[in-house]
Amino acid sequence: MAATTGTFAAAGVGTALLIRPGQRLDYALTIANGESGIGTVQLEYSRDYGQTWQPAFTTADALMVYIGTALAAKANTVASSYLINFDSVDRLYRWNCTDYGETSNHWLWSITPYTIFQQVPSPSEINAAIAGAVANAEFTIGAENNDVRTVAIQLKDANGLDTVGVKTVLMGVFSAAAGTAFATGGSTGIAIGTDGALVAIVAKKLFLVTSEIDGDIDLTWTDSGTESVYLGIILPNGNLAMSAVIANT
Repeated sequence: MAATTGTFAAAGVGTALLIRPGQRLDYALTIANGESGIGTVQLEYSRDYGQTWQPAFTTADALMVYIGTALAAKANTVASSYLINFDSVDRLYRWNCTDYGETSNHWLWSITPYTIFQQVPSPSEINAAIAGAVANAEFTIGAENNDVRTVAIQLKDANGLDTVGVKTVLMGVFSAAAGTAFATGGSTGIAIGTDGALVAIVAKKLFLVTSEIDGDIDLTWTDSGTESVYLGIILPNGNLAMSAVIANT
């Protein structure tokens, strides 16, 4: 990406640049050849899209405020390094000349954004993110009794533990284990049992299913015929958690 550059020949602010969370920026502040840096220039950032600004810090936690006086003027390269926005929100960055000293005094600045810096999360951060979220489903199919079978579903998280809190998922009734076609859905088909809640989106074929707080869902399957079906929970990532085949005799 192209650098945002500018020159201070008076007090004022440079162009602000948006830096996303995890994104890197390179910065530079120099003095024009043969001139002296007198005044105050600082790199600033805003977390609220320019409503408020505060001085930035270097990677070594040094305040990025650069002051040159007539007795100790800045010269050559004042600052040149990089920062990474480790904040959880977008930041705007800009150079700000809060005090300008002499007419022959030019401060040159640049800000260059780079691609997203990929920070690898720790195992504990990954586990915290996936704990309790729906990542799989386990099915227990009961024996046929007068054309009716019980179907128990346990929602699981990515750690293989029961989900925490009430969850709502989509469930289809499929004619094949691959989940590529819907079944007819039995004579009566799927109904809610003792745990959870059920709303039909497409009768006998597609349902909105809500679990209990511990991830349990109890259903019944009723079919006076012999249709072979598979129940499939559509997981948040788009994959299907499929049951074994269900077929009455």
